[in-house]
Amino acid sequence: TLYESPFFVNSSTLVKAKVIDGRQSSPLQQRMLHQVDRDKNGLDWKLYLNVPERFQIADNKKPDASGVAYNFDVRPIAEGENGFELHYEGYLEMEETALYTFYATHDDAVKLFIDGQLVIDASKRNWMGESEGEIRLGEGLHKIEVQFYDRLSFEY
Repeated sequence: TLYESPFFVNSSTLVKAKVIDGRQSSPLQQRMLHQVDRDKNGLDWKLYLNVPERFQIADNKKPDASGVAYNFDVRPIAEGENGFELHYEGYLEMEETALYTFYATHDDAVKLFIDGQLVIDASKRNWMGESEGEIRLGEGLHKIEVQFYDRLSFEY
């Protein structure tokens, strides 16, 4: 089907597309689109640009951009940026009380908080790495906050 105007997806689906310009066309691209109930799902994010030192944002600084994400992928939000922080906030729903281990793959630095408690503190890192932390959580909703800092964009 050739679409020449926007279209809407009302259920989760795989969309495949390419741009056709005269006799030439781009490579086929594909992306899974998910139907998400925004009242129940998603992460609010805030992007802070021109941050010279990690985790040094003034309390009164307004974000340079904000939005909603459905995963922790930095690239669609800050591709090509240097010296930025990206903050995510949302909720996790745990089905049972247990000790949970969280992992973060990051470059340069990251902090992860659950219900205000620091679970992962990789704030001193300067390179690609994986960090982990454990926390006991009860059944139900728990606030999650992730703060990501990157100095040079070619690294992530």
